[in-house]
Amino acid sequence: MQKEKLKFKNRSTRTSLFGWVYLIILVICSVVFSCTNTSNADNITLFVAASLNQTLTDVVSSKDIPPMLINTASSGTLARQINAGAECDVYFSANKRWINYLIQKELADSLKVKVIAKNLLVAVVPIANSASITDSISWIDFAQACQTISMGDPAHVPAGEYAKQALESTGVYKELQTKILETKDVVSALMLVEIGEADLGFVYKSDAVNSTKALLLSAISDTLYQPINYYMAALTTKGEALINDSIFLNQLKVVLTKKGFE
Repeated sequence: MQKEKLKFKNRSTRTSLFGWVYLIILVICSVVFSCTNTSNADNITLFVAASLNQTLTDVVSSKDIPPMLINTASSGTLARQINAGAECDVYFSANKRWINYLIQKELADSLKVKVIAKNLLVAVVPIANSASITDSISWIDFAQACQTISMGDPAHVPAGEYAKQALESTGVYKELQTKILETKDVVSALMLVEIGEADLGFVYKSDAVNSTKALLLSAISDTLYQPINYYMAALTTKGEALINDSIFLNQLKVVLTKKGFE
């Protein structure tokens, strides 16, 4: 099959530098915010995987929910923070790997872990580039033709881990590796697509449907990667009370459905 030729804009070093500087600023702001807020012992502290951040932010804003503080990053980063001594009442992870990590460290109890949602992996492109895309092109062909691909760092970002599994399953990971921009979390991978610094990005379906600057190119077959489940684990007495609180659970379910989770 003859592959379609796609045109991608050339990006100046200045534009690329701007994108990375912006990412660094976001990281610094996130760290400062979390360090300031987690000092308040009167609140329930949630460590939330990046793809769940907006969901939990909406849940916490409900008038029926008690005061809570949110620290957000990739699931792996959060788990390592907890292992390093960070105080957390409930940990929300985008895969089981990091839940098991905390269980093995005896920082979490398997009996106090719940599955709260499921998700799918998708490929997205910048809205600005959508005019050059035809319905007949597959995400694999597009990935091979484009210049840059964004995805979370597979070492600690679940979305990146799932994306790597999909690319390895289709036999193109090594071929595409030099094009890949690995990010600190899935939100950053989406942002690179939204600002035009990446031609293609691998993110969750829930991220894609809530973005106004990225276009869903294609869903990735769920036979190519492990099932995407979201978990919450109670790490303290306060946390255990929260994950069994019917008002909190009902509000969480409503918002998860609204945000595109399954």
